[in-house]
Formats: sequence, C-alpha cells, structure tokens
Amino acid sequence: QLERGNLRTSWRKEHGHLRRAPVRASPLWNAKQRSVAAMRARVSRRPHRPSAKPKPAVSPLMLALVCCLCLFPPCLIWLLWRPSLGQRSWFRSPSPLPPPSPLAPLGEGNWTSALFLGDSSFVAAVHAAGHAFDAELVDERRPPLLVTVAEKADSPLLQNFLQSSILKHELRHWLVVALDSGVCEDLPDDVQWMACVSVPAQQEPADTAEPAMARPVNVKAQVLWATVKLGYDSLLVDTDVAFLQNPLPVLADYDRAHQQVRCGSAGAEPFLPHYPWLGAHVAESASTCESVIDLQAQRDEEHGIGAGFMRVKATPGGLLLLSRAMALSLKAPELTLQQSVSQAVGQLRGVITANTLPPATFPSRLVHLARPSRVFAYHQPCPKCVVVHSSWLTGHAAKVWRMKDQMLWSLDGPKKYYSDPKRKYIEYSNPSSMASQEAELNALKAAFMLGAMLDRTVILPEFRCHRCPTADGKGTTPKCSDMVTRCSLGAFGQLDLAKFAGAIPEDLFRERMFRYNPLTPKSAWGGSLFDSPVHLSFDSGKGGIGSLQASPEPGWEIQSSRAPEILSGAEVHPDNVLTPAADGSPTEDEVVAWFGSQTAPVLRFEHLYGLRPQFRHPARASAFDAMWNRATGM
Repeated sequence: QLERGNLRTSWRKEHGHLRRAPVRASPLWNAKQRSVAAMRARVSRRPHRPSAKPKPAVSPLMLALVCCLCLFPPCLIWLLWRPSLGQRSWFRSPSPLPPPSPLAPLGEGNWTSALFLGDSSFVAAVHAAGHAFDAELVDERRPPLLVTVAEKADSPLLQNFLQSSILKHELRHWLVVALDSGVCEDLPDDVQWMACVSVPAQQEPADTAEPAMARPVNVKAQVLWATVKLGYDSLLVDTDVAFLQNPLPVLADYDRAHQQVRCGSAGAEPFLPHYPWLGAHVAESASTCESVIDLQAQRDEEHGIGAGFMRVKATPGGLLLLSRAMALSLKAPELTLQQSVSQAVGQLRGVITANTLPPATFPSRLVHLARPSRVFAYHQPCPKCVVVHSSWLTGHAAKVWRMKDQMLWSLDGPKKYYSDPKRKYIEYSNPSSMASQEAELNALKAAFMLGAMLDRTVILPEFRCHRCPTADGKGTTPKCSDMVTRCSLGAFGQLDLAKFAGAIPEDLFRERMFRYNPLTPKSAWGGSLFDSPVHLSFDSGKGGIGSLQASPEPGWEIQSSRAPEILSGAEVHPDNVLTPAADGSPTEDEVVAWFGSQTAPVLRFEHLYGLRPQFRHPARASAFDAMWNRATGM
C-alpha cells in the first residue's frame, strides 16, 4: 500500500492536469467516510456557543420562589395576629380609641366638679391631645397624657422642653395649659400630637373665693385633677425638666415590676432586679394583686414627693389623692403643690398606692447637681438618668444657665444663639488654681472689654468655686476645701446671675459649654480655609475634662507684670506673646492693630490675668463701667 501511495503521489505531481483514475476502496472505509461527512454537516449548521458551566439541578430563582411560597403564609398569620406589629403593618391599619369614660367623684365633695370642666375649649384640648390608637396600648392602658402648665415667663423653658424632650424622643399626647396670653402663640403650629389651650389664671371653685387657688402651683393640681377626671392617665411635667431618655417605657417597666413583685411568688426574682427600692414600696401598699399604682413621682429630699414630675393614673385612688391635696391647699394657703400632695399621700396610706421613683434614674436637682457635684456636662456623667429637674434654683435665669452648662438647652431661637455663622468669639482660660476672686473678676472684665473693642462675643471659662455649696444644697461656705473645684458663672462667688444677665446683653457672652453644643457651626464661615470651626466634639459617655476636644486655635498672651503672681506656678504655653506699650494696659488702637484682621471665628487667649484694657473714647469707657457696676455690683 505504501508503494502504491507513493506512486500515486509522484504521478499526481507530474500529471496534475490529468484526471485521476478512481481508486476502489473497501466497503468499510466508505461507510466510515460517509458518517464523518454527515457529522461535519450537522456541526456546520449549528450556531457557535462558548463553553459554559454545567447547569445546576435546581435554579436559584426557583429555589427562592419556593422558599417565599412556603414562608409567606406563616408570616402573614403572625403579622395579622401580633398586636404590637400587626396594628402598624400594611395588612391592618390602626384604629382610633374612643375617649375614655369620666371617673365618678370619690367622697371628697362635689365642689371640684366645676374646675376647668365647664370650659369647652379646655375639654376639647384634652381630648385632642389624648387622641390615641389601639396600637399605642401598653398593658391594656392608654398612653399617658403629658401635662405642662406655663406662664408667659416660662416661654423660653417651654420651647426648650419642646425641642430637647418632646421632639427629641418623638413623644405624643402633650397638653400645654397656658395661664397667660401669648404662650400658645410662641409654640410652633406644625407640631403634631400637641394641644395648647389658654385658660384664665383666676380659676376658682364654685363655692369658694379662696385666693390661694389662683396661684399657679395650685392651678397645676386643678388641671391635673380635670384630666384625670376625664379618664386620662396624666403625667405632670414642669417646664424646667429635661428628658435624657424616654421616660414612658421606664415607667411601664416599673408597673410590670410592681405587679410581678406583688403578684409573684416570694422567691421570684423581680422584673427589674437593679431597682431594690421597689420591694419596700410594694410591701407598704395594699395586698390585692389587681390594684395599680395610683401615683408615681420624683422623690423630694424635704417633702418626700416632687411635683415637677408626677404621674397620676385615672383611677379612683388617683382622683381621690388630687381631691385631698386641693382640699389641704384650701385650708393652708401657704402649702406648695408638693407639700399638699405629700400630706395627702400620708393621710391616704393604705387606701391608695404611691411610689416615689428612684433618685438614681429620676434625680432631683440636689441629687443630680450636688451629690455628686455636676456643674458642667462632663462632670460625673449619668448614663442611667432618665429625667433631670432643675428645681432648687431660684429664678429663670439661673435655671436656663444651669441647663446650658449641662448641655440640656436645645433652643436656638430667632436670633440664632448657637448657629449664627457670622458671629465671632473670644475664648480665654483661668489656669491658676490659686487665683483670687478679684483676679478672676478683673480677667472677666478684661475679656468683655476686648470683646467690645473687637466686636466679638465672650465665651466664659471655668471659675474657681470661691464659695462652695453646702451638703444640703441650701447655702454656701466661705472657702472651698478642694482648691481645684471649678464652678460656672452662676456659682461664682456672690455674683447674682439674674442681675448679671439683666445688665449685660445676651449677645455679649456665652456659657462655658457653648462650643460643644450640637447646634454650633461645624464649619468656618468666610476668612481663611485653615480657620477652625466654632463647634468642638464632646464624648458624653467618657466623662472628665478628657471628654472635651481641646481648642485648636493658637493661644495668645498679652504680657502684664501682675500675671506671674496670679498664675502661682500654673503652666501656660502661649503660641504668641504681645507686649503693650503700657504694662498690662493695652489700648484700643493696639488691640485692633493686633487682632482686628484676624478672620478665625474664635480668638483664644491663654489667660487675661492682670490686664486693664483702655478704651479710645472716655464716654465709651464710662458707659462700660456703668454697665459692669450694674452687673456685678463692683
């Protein structure tokens, strides 16, 4: 065969133009050639497909569809039958609850039947604020009605309570009872679940003309009695209260713990084991398991019951308690609301159930601010605190200032107290722990004079506590045992904060914690791109001075020969030192030449000890001295 093939090849090369004679092949070879040709024909007619992975036995899409079909029926049944979620789901819309039925009077006379209930606008406001849905039921009870009674002077505190507590925690069912005109107009109109009603301040019972009932503290009892009489659990909240947490779930937990301790076995663990106070109160109450707590209130160190945060349930016992408290106020006009309520609780012991809330979570002002000392927000943080009440402070100015130092103030106002992007500031420190009160007052005066020359607002520093508060919080001692104790302006010596704030315009100074408020500008406006913003960060959970971000601006120092004696070894590290022509007495022209072109929002000084700036015009100096004398009495 090889020879035959070679001969054919050679012959084909020589005689390629001639037709090759057919070669007869075997039948097996011909059948193989036909099958190969047929297979090549079939392959040539197919479209080209790249090689792919083998298909799985079950498609992922099909598997997901089967899982959804299997899980959908039980999920649907769970959503429809679970009240807490089914009411808010797409499958079932919440249903409004009807108004509660009014409570019948309980043996304390019918003279209380006319208090506020004859005012149709008041009754309508109560029902509007208390309008709730079945999804809001907690343990088969309606959500409590938050009640606040306010005068015109309370308007800033009321607006701050709205911003820092109501809107922050998304609370509903808030009733504001205004004793003066203009209070409701100061509140925004777009707040849902809030009702404000103006009532005359001279609300009196039908059969008495006792003037004590016209006092605002007793009007609170009347308002609370009327809302409870209409069938609403009512939580009376003063305007100087701040909610650090939502108090309603905590109060509901206390109710459950009360029921478990009362109705559970003797060896059962309480629902909230970290509140040992609950067992003592439960032991003193009635023995029936079905009774509820008629009164929950803050604990007052002097009277036992704090009326600034007090919850009274719509029960016969709660209505009886308020009726007895108002009757006591009629007999003794000098009694305050907390005194009358405390006496009523003592007289009705065994008839009603009253519990005071634990000071660890619901502290009064004395417990929160004095035991331990909490002057600023970074002093002894209280992560368990739910409510803070600024009682024990006289005057609105002192309460507002203390809430600002505690970073409980969230009211910016139309003048943009915090968020004004164009305002510039002066910041300075009091680094010496041995400086006298006179030295710190002179430094404060120098700061205000520099601010007037440069048109900048002064951010107040910490001061030494030249008069420390006593243990009971009712007075001060002449000297402090702890020389490094720091105070705010409100506790600085014998300075009257109300007089100070009344004499010096608010635009000229800010509190110590101003830069750490979340409302302050977080970017520098205008000027250089390298300027630091006003806002500084604050780690509220850390505590101590280390929780405050240090001021990033370079520190300035104006030299004075009196400063080293006042510093008494305190270390200061200024970045820039300036020397005035007159020792410690920079003129207005020198100050403007040094700092007038500064674009930074905050101008920081290491200290201002021993400085006595001099105004250019004597008339301006006289006007400033007169204002300073009115503010400090010096």
